[in-house]
Amino acid sequence: MPESKQDIENYNLLVDKHNASQERITQRAQDIVKMFFVVSGGALAVCAGFFSAGVVLPPEAINPVRGAWVSLTLAMILIGLTLLLMLGRDFRFGQLNSLQMNSRKKSPETSDWWEIWIWGTGLLGFLFFCTGMCFFTYAAWIYVAPTLVP
Repeated sequence: MPESKQDIENYNLLVDKHNASQERITQRAQDIVKMFFVVSGGALAVCAGFFSAGVVLPPEAINPVRGAWVSLTLAMILIGLTLLLMLGRDFRFGQLNSLQMNSRKKSPETSDWWEIWIWGTGLLGFLFFCTGMCFFTYAAWIYVAPTLVP
């Protein structure tokens, strides 16, 4: 049974709306990932500047600072990997669409593994970001606590 012209137009409109929605979601995700990347790098840079000034930390603040450095570094690596995976998924999607247009056949779908890896690295990066920021907050608390005693 052939589809009517109106059915095809409605379908194309639905596809266009879906694609626009996916584009907005992807852009928001990229913006959030980039923000965490910048904030993690900024926190590390501020800490490096703090230590380059020759500030001596109390011994109990050393391990939280080390934990923060490791956590924020891992967060930056994982967030960078998340961006790389998003790029890879989008590239693969474009290649499959190109194949479909050239062969006029239905091309295979992108694998769900792209989404799993993107979400996994992004969430793990977010967890390390939160952990690193908590470590820095705890270390700062230890550092300033003696000055807060009346």
